Formats: sequence, structure tokens, C-alpha cells
Amino acid sequence: MRVIQVALAIGIAVLLPMMAEMSVRFYAEPPTYDAYQDYYQQQGMSPEERANADKEAQRMSDEYEKAYAAYNLKQFYFTFPLGIIELVLGTLLWRRPTFAAGIVFGGLSTIAYGSFSTWETLPGWCRFSSLLFALLLIGGLAYIVDRKAGRPTADL
Repeated sequence: MRVIQVALAIGIAVLLPMMAEMSVRFYAEPPTYDAYQDYYQQQGMSPEERANADKEAQRMSDEYEKAYAAYNLKQFYFTFPLGIIELVLGTLLWRRPTFAAGIVFGGLSTIAYGSFSTWETLPGWCRFSSLLFALLLIGGLAYIVDRKAGRPTADL
């Protein structure tokens, strides 16, 4: 029976971040690289035409990076709070260990996915404060669960 419980918990943990990604796509699609690139043949172009084409290609590449950064921010602002909610929900359901473990691992995975996939886009203060908040929350939730379970704390 334990194997089934572990498998179900892993299944929940794997599917929650995937659902978070698909939920973001309900209101925002990531930009496609092809929409921001216009390939040109350098053969038969004068040096001036080639320089203009290179400038245009660089401008389009910069636009793509800006569009992708905007999408990444939307993704973070959706997935990070969702991961926090999943952690709290999993903790509240601690008497149902299979479901709770899946929700908690899924929440951790959702937070990790939302943070790591947008890492370069987020400002430094946002990266630090969001991860500090998540770490403090996890520590607080672990303390609450241990208290509810009646486990004595270790004497130091």
C-alpha cells in the first residue's frame, strides 16, 4: 500500500507545476522566436544593406527578449503565489499524508519552477525576498506540523 501512496504523491507533485504552467497560458502565450526574426541572405547585398539588415535583426532580437521577459514576469506572478497556496493547503491536510505530501511537493516544485524559469528576468530584490519568504513559510509550516503531530522538539 505504501508504494501506491508514494506513486500518487509523486503524481500530484509532478502534475501541479505542469498545471501552473498551462494555467498561465490561458491568459498569456510565450512569444515565438520566429515572430521576431527575419532571416536574410547576405549574398548580393552591399555592405550598407548588410549593416542595415544586421541592425534590424538586432532590433528584432531585442524585442523578442523584452517580450519573453514580460511573459516570464507574468509566469512568476502566477506560479509563485500558487505554490505558496499549495504549500499551505498541503499543510492543512496533514492528516491525509498521501494527498498532503503530493500537494506540498507540488507546491515546492511550483515555486521552484516559477522562480528558476524567470530568474534572469526578476530584479534582485524580488528574487531574494520571494525565496526568503518561501523559506520562512516552509520553516513555519514544518514547526506547525511537528507540533500537531505531537513530536517533541530536540533539546540542543
